[in-house]
Amino acid sequence: MLVLAGLGISDEKGITLEELEEARSSDLVFLELYTSIWHGSIENLERIVGKEIQILKRKDLEEEVHK
Repeated sequence: MLVLAGLGISDEKGITLEELEEARSSDLVFLELYTSIWHGSIENLERIVGKEIQILKRKDLEEEVHK
């Protein structure tokens, strides 16, 4: 299952409880920062979620979608 969650424009404290539960129960967590400005700390978000977060770049979203 694929779950998309928006963190808004604040920081890692803006994650909802529902989004946090989804991230904690997922196999993989990705963060895309190309389409929005986010003022949070990736390290703090990883600590809150409890797992490593893979950062996606623009090319990952637009050019390498078939991999």
